[in-house]
Amino acid sequence: MNNIKSIDLSKFPEELTKFQKFKRYLVDEYDFIYHLKRRYDDFDYWFRRTFKYFFQRGRRGWAENDTWGLKDYLAKVIYESLEFLANNNSGHPCDYTQESWEEKLKEISKAFKDYYEYEDNWMKRHDELEEQYNVKKIDWQHDDLNKTSNDPAYSLPNEISTKFWEDEKKNKEEILERMKELINIYDALWD
Repeated sequence: MNNIKSIDLSKFPEELTKFQKFKRYLVDEYDFIYHLKRRYDDFDYWFRRTFKYFFQRGRRGWAENDTWGLKDYLAKVIYESLEFLANNNSGHPCDYTQESWEEKLKEISKAFKDYYEYEDNWMKRHDELEEQYNVKKIDWQHDDLNKTSNDPAYSLPNEISTKFWEDEKKNKEEILERMKELINIYDALWD
């Protein structure tokens, strides 16, 4: 009546570890294949979109993703184009000499380049200011955001922050003023 096989309990931990190793192997293999597929999907998505934008830019001069930051895209295109025109032009408007025309193009190109770099680096300047005043960084996973929002250790003093934003606004207005010079020479932008 006792047909039940007895289990040798002394071998049980060894059998369990073999099973755990096999399970770990399957999980690792599946995990590897899963991540490999994710990488391929990400690459495939990037590849298709890159070609799509490449052809859009070639066909109409701009792509859909250029409009996500159109002001930055245009600033870069204008400063690079003006820089090229200044270094490679073969003529100049009647109001200018060759040297003064090249200087004017470089001056306006510099304004657009300053704008492009200003927009690209304002956060870096703010982080450097926070570092200078030993402002603590918020650990989004572990800090209680209700406590840190009221804690002065996590923010710049009001007067410093206000001065920073006033200076940023003044610098940006000065750059925008220099950029307006493009309108005055717009009809003369030819080679």
